[in-house]
Amino acid sequence: MSSHGPWRRQKGVENMSLSWYKVFYALNRSRVKREILKLMALNPEKTFTLSEIAVSTYNYPSTVYGALHGLKGHYKHDFSLIKLKLVEEVDIDDCPKRYRITDLGLRIWRDLQRKWHY
Repeated sequence: MSSHGPWRRQKGVENMSLSWYKVFYALNRSRVKREILKLMALNPEKTFTLSEIAVSTYNYPSTVYGALHGLKGHYKHDFSLIKLKLVEEVDIDDCPKRYRITDLGLRIWRDLQRKWHY
């Protein structure tokens, strides 16, 4: 393989563009992921349980779980909100799992809102 021309591999750049591609691909393909991100972006300091997200976005808990973690057959793990680092899981003692938006997720949501009016 030639190391000249526009197709040469550059360390780090390839991975960065691929991850941005994954983020925009995942959000463009899934209404549920956009709704979850929007809900969390409106309340960035708040943590949510799975059922709170499901009720607030009018989705089934299993659908929300799939968008957050990935679910075989419907939501690919590589394109889940947690794997893309847009949402993080927060462990608080003996409470049920809680989720909140990351700084990256908030920044991406604000960019999407400003540029594409999501």
